[in-house]
Parts: sequence; C-alpha cells; structure tokens
Amino acid sequence: MASSTPKVGLKYAFNSFPDAFQRIVVNNNRGGNLEIDFHRTIRVPDDGSSYQLPPDLGNFPIFSVDDYAEKLPVEVVRKGGVFVPIRQREALWIRFYTSGSARFAVKVFVGGINAVSGESKHLETEPMQQKAESGKNQDYLVVPGQRWLDGIVRSNGTVMQFVAVPTGSGYSVEAQMTGVDKIAGLQFEIIPFLVLPHFDGYIYVKYLTGKILTVHVNSEMTIGALKNHIMDKESIATDHQRFIFGGKVLRDRVLTIRGGCENSKVSSWKRKQMAKENKRLAAEKEKEEYDEKYELTLAPGGSIHQAIRKYIFEKDRYDEKNAIMFNVQFLAPKTFQLVTGTPPPPTPVSADTYAEHGYPFFEMYNEPKVITGTFGELLKSAGDIDKEKNVNLEVHQREKSLHFRSVKLNEVDEISHFYTRVALEKKDTQK
Repeated sequence: MASSTPKVGLKYAFNSFPDAFQRIVVNNNRGGNLEIDFHRTIRVPDDGSSYQLPPDLGNFPIFSVDDYAEKLPVEVVRKGGVFVPIRQREALWIRFYTSGSARFAVKVFVGGINAVSGESKHLETEPMQQKAESGKNQDYLVVPGQRWLDGIVRSNGTVMQFVAVPTGSGYSVEAQMTGVDKIAGLQFEIIPFLVLPHFDGYIYVKYLTGKILTVHVNSEMTIGALKNHIMDKESIATDHQRFIFGGKVLRDRVLTIRGGCENSKVSSWKRKQMAKENKRLAAEKEKEEYDEKYELTLAPGGSIHQAIRKYIFEKDRYDEKNAIMFNVQFLAPKTFQLVTGTPPPPTPVSADTYAEHGYPFFEMYNEPKVITGTFGELLKSAGDIDKEKNVNLEVHQREKSLHFRSVKLNEVDEISHFYTRVALEKKDTQK
C-alpha cells in the first residue's frame, strides 16, 4: 500500500465537557493509529532533588480550535490545532499509544524548542538547530516504545517536569532559550514509518571458500540477525562475519532486503515549511505580543526520573515527506470559560496533600537504555527563577520537607494472557 499523509482527529468524548475529547488520533491510512493524550498530575517539589514518577490524576479535556474559532483570540485561531485548559503552575504529562502494527517517530516541541535535543524552530537560534540535526543526538521518541513523556529531557537521566506558566513571564522553555514567547504551547511533529515491501523467502550467502548457504529471511530481518543465524548454524562468531553487497560492507542494523540500496537522503520538507512561516512572521511590520491573561505555556519544573528509550532503526525508514505537525495551545481558566461557557477542571490535589495522605510515586523496575538531552542544563527551573525574583519562597520551603513513598513497578516480566470466562469455555471445547 502506498504511503500517504496521515490524518489527525479527536477521539473519545469527554463526558463532563461538551465538545471535548480525550485523545488526539493520528491515522496513518494503513489501519494504524497513534493516540496522544494529556494527563493531570502532582507538581513535584522544585527543590533540586529528583523524584519518581508522580501519579495520574485524569485526562485534560481537548478541544478543536476550529469549533470555537469565532470566540477564540485571533492568535490562537491563526496557530490552529487544539486547545487545553490549564491552571498556572499546574503540571502535566503526555501519554502515547499505538494500535495495530503502526510505528511513528514523534518530535515534541515546547514553544518551538525540541524537548529532547534543544533544536529550535526560531530563526535566531539556528546554531542550536544545526547541533541537534547533526545526527549525534536522537531528537525524537518512537512509539510504540516510548509510552509517556513527563518533561524536558536533561543530560543526567531525568526530565524537568512540564509546568504551566503565563506567556511573557520569562519562565518558559522558549523564553529562556530565545528571549521571547513567540510560538508558545506544544508542537508535535509526527513522522510515520515507511511501508516496506513484504518479503518472505530465501537469499544465498556465498563464502570466500565458494560455499553457498541458503538462508530464509523476511522483511524485518536485519544483517545483525542474519549474522546470529549463521553463527548458530555454522559456528562462525558474528565479529568474524562480513556481508558485502554491491561492493559495500553492510551494517548490522540494515534490513536484509534493503542491503543493496543506497541510503536515502533525509527530506527536510517540514523544517523548510516552518522556516518559511517564521520568515513571514518576522517580516510583519507590527511585533506580535501575546496576552498573558489568556494564554499559558510550559516551563521546566522539578526533576523526575524517566527513561527516554534509544531507538536503533536506520533513519531512512522514516517517511519524512509525509510528516505532519499540529499545535496544542493552553488557555487560562478565565479565557477558557469565556470561550466555552464551561468552568475549567477543578484545581488538582497539591503535593502537600498527596504526601500528607501517604500516597506513592512510582518507580520503574529495570529501566531500558536511555538517551540524554543536550540542553537541559541550560535551563532554569521555575523554582530557580522564583528564587531570583524572590517570589513563592514559602511554597518551595514547605515542599522541601515533603516525603513520598515509592512503589516499584515491574516492566520486565511478561504479563499473562487474560481470557474472559466465555473465551476460556470456548478454548476448553476446542481441545
């Protein structure tokens, strides 16, 4: 099936909010979906310590900008996408889910700044963008694999929690990196995986001695897997094997059926589109200023332990020509109620109350190999800026004395299959 541009929609009605949904759905037009939703949580203490994963306190409602275009501020309508109500200093985390065999690369930008690499969509930070695109650092997440993201990735295996702040306040990731909140909110760049032709058959491996070995392979088998197969069959260590096709030594991660292909050049179509848009904005005569009374954006908050999974597939497996991007904008409670006629979700439970009742944070057992960010150390947390401005000091002092229990979750052992009673009875009759 030929590849095509994915479609974006909303899914699962939010019962307590008319016209709201729980998830953003990206359909790859091949029977697979990527689903993204936003979850409320505890704002962890911003005290220099690193905490385990805070709890899930339910979904944020998601609204289509188009449905409220006549009531929303002009700037929100211009950026499009969806909007979410959030309160100042409220925290959130992002969950990812896929259905079917679909696979996607996901770039998450906070006000135009890549949450993993620091790549910027602002023209004035071109050197950082070049650094992020040099290939030395992974600047994306792969789903399935990465199931959630709690914040901006740092270099020490932690993330700085996503925390909502007013635009123009100087706290945001974007303002710290560029000096201004021009883009604000979140941007998601979704890159589907290329559909490779299915192959299930045989290849012939010729030894230097002239011996020919017939090997069964399929579309997903890599050169590394082929080496392991030959080691098992012929007792030849993998580091003693070299596969040459078309005069080239094939790398272990290359798929066997693509081994003879030239590496495809990565398209920068989407980045070119953003550069064009930024040039148009820069050329406008009047400098745009965000009204901090209606729009919030995200700042780096307290530190959370989180693994960002490394991914080993070759970059030429991504279908960048069909990449898409959409905006997620955050509205302050007052503006949200004026636009929708509905009060925003109630204030979430505080870290103080959560700790007082002895509720736990969550620790992942035997986490996988991780990548680390390249720019997190350049950012100040909201708490650090509070100290510089001499504000909210009492809150931070109180949070230092909080203690959270930790519950370790097993992510290693395979969960047993679940069968309903009807399925079990049917299974028994088939024996």
